[in-house]
Amino acid sequence: MANVVRLTHALLPAMPTKLYTTQLLFIHNHTIDISFRADERKFDVEVHITSGTK
Repeated sequence: MANVVRLTHALLPAMPTKLYTTQLLFIHNHTIDISFRADERKFDVEVHITSGTK
């Protein structure tokens, strides 16, 4: 992950328009779906919790 940050920062001088990025490392023990709603310009996150039946 740190290499991605360094790479995007190193590319800034070569860009005609600067594109600054943010990285998020999210650790969770359940499956999640992340989608972007272009009409509302926001992200939706859904957590899928499975029951541990024995």
